[in-house]
Amino acid sequence: MNGYGCRAAGQLNRRVVLTGAFAAAFDFALSGVARAAVAVGRIGFSQGQAYLSRDGDRLPANEGVDVFRQDVATTGEEPSRVDLRLGASTRIRLGAMARLEISRIVPGVAAAATLRSGPALIERDHGAEPDFQLKSPFALIAARGTTFFAGPSNGVFGVFVREGVVNVRTNKGAVTLQAGEGTDIKAPGSAPTPAKRWGEARINAALASVQ
Repeated sequence: MNGYGCRAAGQLNRRVVLTGAFAAAFDFALSGVARAAVAVGRIGFSQGQAYLSRDGDRLPANEGVDVFRQDVATTGEEPSRVDLRLGASTRIRLGAMARLEISRIVPGVAAAATLRSGPALIERDHGAEPDFQLKSPFALIAARGTTFFAGPSNGVFGVFVREGVVNVRTNKGAVTLQAGEGTDIKAPGSAPTPAKRWGEARINAALASVQ
């Protein structure tokens, strides 16, 4: 190999070494970020039996306690309640016998939670992450800057919108709800009923279950 070839090969080898070193450092940095737990919210208030499950431990969900991604908030029997303040400006209020997992919070971008059981009221003010999804065994609920109820109501799983627009989707169908409208899902995965305005008594009962 001539002198030019040797120099070129040497430069290439140095670039490979530097690239490999940079990639290793980048991977190390990412692993450090992954290991560093960053709070995505806090407990606004709680009453009765309210807990956070985290890494196999169950912690009292007291006011001001930090909330982390993959935490599971649970409540006991009436009159247990817990209020979670998440991300930029999302509030989730859980009623009795509820179980909710914080699935994902990307500040300023998106948020997602999974409601395993019980009633929940989601309130999203201006400045909240643009995209929000609430998953449940019954349906996938997608909302943008809105306030809605999801949970047991009149013997079925109900979704009711106080403000904004919500899309409710299952494997059997989908419905879009406007303010004042609700839908029923009789069993997990069943098609949601067409949008219908809820009566005052049913609205009050649903809201009372989380307040």
